[in-house]
Amino acid sequence: MGKIISSYDNMILKSFNSKLRLFLYKLDLEGREKFTAEEFHKFKSSDDLARIFNQRNWKDCLTHASGENRNVCRTCDLREKSERLFNYLEYEYRCDFDKIFPKEEFEKLMKIQKCHYCGITEDEISMLAEKGNLFNDHPGSRKLKIQRKNPNLEYTSENCVKSCYWCRKAKNNEFTEDEFKGVAKAISDIWRKRRNRH
Repeated sequence: MGKIISSYDNMILKSFNSKLRLFLYKLDLEGREKFTAEEFHKFKSSDDLARIFNQRNWKDCLTHASGENRNVCRTCDLREKSERLFNYLEYEYRCDFDKIFPKEEFEKLMKIQKCHYCGITEDEISMLAEKGNLFNDHPGSRKLKIQRKNPNLEYTSENCVKSCYWCRKAKNNEFTEDEFKGVAKAISDIWRKRRNRH
């Protein structure tokens, strides 16, 4: 249980930072610097904003920014100038996170042992490894982990699934869930063929 709670706590900070990045990005698009805590609370991330954010590579804060990326550092400067406000926003976000992603839902997700995309289970991964049918066998590859369908959005029960190492690497932040279905089916077919090897 301690490990689950620790993972949940870590997820809260990642989720807060995801919302904050998109919020600051939206402010910058609007040419604004000042905002209220209430504006942040009411801000809802969207797939469209996350797509634009990702396409323009704003997720990486460049110390020596140039060209289009120079605005990334402006948002970081804003965070530094308003450190007390951001600390307050993070505190409130932590207090309210159970409404965004209830701990009970998180614990249910943690118990899932089947990849959301290709359908392989942890037992099947271990079996393939024992038979020598995995080319990339290391401790991290045998466990399913939580992955966000849209990695730029917050951690919510709707946006989070359990996925295998290979689907996480293949999907990354390039493909939407629908776009990845064809890739996942191909991966699933490969696992089926390997399971049938003698």
